[in-house]
Order: sequence, then C-alpha cells, then structure tokens
Amino acid sequence: MNGSSNDQPQSTVPAAAAPNSTNLPAEPAMATVAVIAPTDHGRLEVGNGLVADPLSDAPERPGLPPPSLNPSMADLPEIDYAAIEAYCQIPEKDRVQHWSEDFLTLLTFTSETGKLACSWDWYREIIKGRLLLIVTSENDRATTEGRALDVEGINRQLHVIGRHFRSLTEAPFTIQRVCELVLFPGNGQHKTLEKYLRAIEKVVGVSSDWPMPPANGMALDEPTPTTS
Repeated sequence: MNGSSNDQPQSTVPAAAAPNSTNLPAEPAMATVAVIAPTDHGRLEVGNGLVADPLSDAPERPGLPPPSLNPSMADLPEIDYAAIEAYCQIPEKDRVQHWSEDFLTLLTFTSETGKLACSWDWYREIIKGRLLLIVTSENDRATTEGRALDVEGINRQLHVIGRHFRSLTEAPFTIQRVCELVLFPGNGQHKTLEKYLRAIEKVVGVSSDWPMPPANGMALDEPTPTTS
C-alpha cells in the first residue's frame, strides 16, 4: 500500500487514434452495465429510512467528459470505460442494483499506484456508487440482525460527503486513500458505519471548499458564514 502524495494526481489526453483502412468513422462502442444481484434489497429507498438520493441534490446530471488516459502507463489495467460511462448516467438511487465488481479494477489501480486511469468526473461517480453500496449493505445487515442504525445521522453524513464531492473540480490529493477506504470498508479500523463515514468525510473534505464539521458535533449541511 503506497502512502498518499501531496501532489495532485495528473491524467493526460491520449494521442488520437489512427484512422481505419476504409476512412469511415468507427462504430460507437455499446455501453453496457453488468447487473449484480438485481433485487430491491440493495436499493436506498425512503421506505427503509434512508433517503433515495443522499449524495446529490441535482435532479439532472450533465453529460460527463470522455476519459483522459495516459497511454504511457504500462501498468494500466483493462477497464471497460463504456460500462463506467453508462453507470455514471444512472440516477444514484438506482445505482446499487447496477453496480459491477468490474469497477473495483479502477479503484484498485489508483489505491495501489496513486495514479488516475480516467477523468475525476468518472472517479467521483464510481466512488459515490461504491459508498452507496457499502451503506446499503450495512443497512440490510443491521435489519437482519435486529440492530437499529442512526438513519438520520447517516443521511446527514452522506449529504455532507456529497457536497464535498461536488465542490471538487479535480481529484483530491487524498484520492489514493479515498480509494483504499471504499475498497476495504471492513478493515477493522472503523467499528461503526458512522465512524467509517466520518473517515471518508475527513479524507474528501480536506481538499474540499466546504467547511469541515466539528469532530464531536453535527455535520453541516450548509457552510457557516464567516465574518472578518
């Protein structure tokens, strides 16, 4: 596991592809998404106390830019960018049931190298999708075991994390640690879901324009005005 770097991760635009032999435009790639466990048990819905779309306030999402690749990366794994693009266009409330374990390849690459394999816009959506999957799975586990989660507090934390994500126009310098956290949520360091989300909030918020909430207080949904 590599230590986090203080330098912003960089990604570069690839060289233009060579024209094909017929000089005709290539057929567009089909965007497909592997569906894992297509049931309603993995969805965030109002009925189970969790808000339907906790990480986004925007009802519509603009089209995402194409991936920015660095072709010189010899260690770049095989990644299905068409599937990632299709997944990023799905509303957040429906993403859990469309999550694919293939997306972990992207997160694993960055957690091990600190490099970006595509644009931050895509990373942000994949990280948010993974986080929603973790929260939903823990909620289902708690329900099965008869435990009660602090749903209100969890929703509040998710909203704050979402605001931090939306304030970032490029990958945070903590991106390597962020990927590690969403890849391995059950590593034993965080005993509760609330503590785990707090750790996510810290590593994302350190590069965000939104103010960090007090460590022992309620999370802030809006920035606190400052006076000189």
